Amino acid sequence: MCVYIIFPQRPFSIDRHMTNEEIVSNIRHTRPSASVRWDHQTCDLLKMLLHPDDSKRLQSVESMRKHRFFKDIDWDQVECKETTPVYIPAQNRIHCDPTHELEEMIVEPNPLHKKHHRLSRRAVSQGKKEMEGGEREMKRERE
Repeated sequence: MCVYIIFPQRPFSIDRHMTNEEIVSNIRHTRPSASVRWDHQTCDLLKMLLHPDDSKRLQSVESMRKHRFFKDIDWDQVECKETTPVYIPAQNRIHCDPTHELEEMIVEPNPLHKKHHRLSRRAVSQGKKEMEGGEREMKRERE
């Protein structure tokens, strides 16, 4: 998520004709170019988030908090909601770039299939919960 906040686009080149293996290879063997506008801390944070070696990559909340990019943040105040947000989005507006959604649909060969599959799993899960609730109710009636 941090990468998407800092980068205006994907940090790696992904084409809809690329196979999964090509995408993984691209991510492992290319480095995103750092913008000259970013300070050293920002560049280092991105480098650590996108490191191809997962043992050297920032992976935990704790390791993120310790990174010098976040050195001025009082995490205890953040957790207690005692800090004033730098930005508060308007409630009556959409706060996303629809081009990212469109890009995902272009890259994903069959995005509607995945959505259908996800919705099917959700429906099955909901059905199981309803059945369990019905079974409990029948058991109580028998007792």
